[in-house]
Amino acid sequence: MKQNSEQIKAELKTNLDDTTRVLKLQTLSLYYVLKAGEEKADIDSSYIFARQADLLSRKVNYDRGKWMSLILYSKIFQEGDNSSKGIRELKKAFAIAHKNNILWLKGEAYRELTNYYEFNKTECLIRLKIIEKAYKAFKKGGSKQQIADILVYYGAHYHYSGNFKAALQKFNEAKNLYEDIGNKDQMQNLYHYMARTYSNIGLYTEAIKYELQSIKIGERSNDIFSLTINYMSLALSYYRMENYEMALNYHRKVFDYSLEMDAPEISPFYNASYIIKDLLKLGRKKEAKQFFNTTVTKLKIKNYYDNIWLQICYITFFDDLQNYNTSNQACGKLIKIQKTNKNIISEMINIEINNNIVTHLFKIKNYELATEYLNESIKVGKSIKDINMIINGDYMKFKLDSATGNYMSAISHLRKYEKAKDSIFNDVKFYQISNLQIKYETEKKDKDIHVLTNQSELQKVKINNDKIIKIVAGVILILLLIITILIFRSYKNKKESNEKLQAGKVDIEKKNKVLKNIVKEKEWLLKELHHRVKNNLQVVMSLLNTQSSYLKDEYAVDAIKNSQNRIYSMSLIHQRLYQSDGLSCV
Repeated sequence: MKQNSEQIKAELKTNLDDTTRVLKLQTLSLYYVLKAGEEKADIDSSYIFARQADLLSRKVNYDRGKWMSLILYSKIFQEGDNSSKGIRELKKAFAIAHKNNILWLKGEAYRELTNYYEFNKTECLIRLKIIEKAYKAFKKGGSKQQIADILVYYGAHYHYSGNFKAALQKFNEAKNLYEDIGNKDQMQNLYHYMARTYSNIGLYTEAIKYELQSIKIGERSNDIFSLTINYMSLALSYYRMENYEMALNYHRKVFDYSLEMDAPEISPFYNASYIIKDLLKLGRKKEAKQFFNTTVTKLKIKNYYDNIWLQICYITFFDDLQNYNTSNQACGKLIKIQKTNKNIISEMINIEINNNIVTHLFKIKNYELATEYLNESIKVGKSIKDINMIINGDYMKFKLDSATGNYMSAISHLRKYEKAKDSIFNDVKFYQISNLQIKYETEKKDKDIHVLTNQSELQKVKINNDKIIKIVAGVILILLLIITILIFRSYKNKKESNEKLQAGKVDIEKKNKVLKNIVKEKEWLLKELHHRVKNNLQVVMSLLNTQSSYLKDEYAVDAIKNSQNRIYSMSLIHQRLYQSDGLSCV
């Protein structure tokens, strides 16, 4: 996460659009407010980035940015021990969400509201009721990402309250959603919680599998704090299944990280105590001694939490050396620290403290006090459903009763131990079967969804085909209608044309008939004209012939004869003209 925060800071120096800049600033604000340690500098940094995002959102009127600023302010004030201011900002967010029916904002507001209640047995029930409201709001109006996130949060609360079956159901729902949206990089926290839940019900193989998946994601993001928590959980699972070599490997890794971190929940003394236990379980006493003398004794104690685990280191190491005076002194100090800080020490740490005290008291044969602390551990273990305490409680009682000669009670506790083992075995099987059932139902659900999706797709295709067929049929119908209209218009035009042609033909025939009559008449007149011309020429020739008979002058007679010849020539030409079809033959 730190690497991501540095990357975001670098991106903010570039030219980003206003909306993206707001989201980046809010991501940075969230990083600092959730950062381990609750340092004032981190709270101040978170407020600065949230304020910048708020001001920019108001400037560009980006509603989502303005509303998320209210959630961030609430978180910052709550983390900074100013709950009254935080509640005031949260009320503003609720008012906007209710007034405008903004379901995702309502979900975010409910999720933030849970932080105003303690994470203990009593108030965890209140938190669960509020989370249910957040889940319903996200379910109606949130994104898949928001639904998946709230499911992880939901499951973590069920895990804490000891309802492991409900926790696994929520985790598996979240897992399916993350995979559905392809957001596997944000599943580190989910896998970690799944691992812890499986570890609590004795399914260590499953716990290790999911913790390794969580680590794989953490190594990509280089989130050292989360990775260290993962390694701690993984080491504990290996320790519980008695694979001390692997447990030692991861306890050493966590120990190295813890030296560089300033986080109370990751104490180097805690991991040192388990490194000593791992080495002693493996029979490597020299390494344990060297580690204790050269490393553990040189560590600086920062708080009561460190001191608890330092005393456990002393108890474990010196009990193994049978130096009970030194281990007894350490046990006395541990009991004193536990009583002084009884109101702030968690139930899980109390169990760890009591188990170490019981182990030591059993070795020094202080069975009465050992029984007292064992009873307290069993009581707390049952309340939080710690499987290891349930398994080992009666077994330790059997050992204590056997050591004190109370054999009837020892036999009774041995039977309870065997019964508890069988019960836990059955519970484990139940969880395995439940998990398989969940997996089967999920796969069946996915298959049903796939079938329904295919049917839906087929239905869509059919609807689309029907639409296409209807469109094609409509187009064809329109085309047929257009063609019919065109054919009708063509027929009508043709009919009108035929009628016009018919009328024109009749008119032409009439005109032809008239013209034929005119032609015949003209032919007749032309024949008559030719006849008259011929007659006239014949008359002229006859007159000239008659005239020549009375003339005695030779020259006059020749002139008359020339004239006759000319008239004869004209007569021949005329004859050729009226006998021929054209003038080209003349």
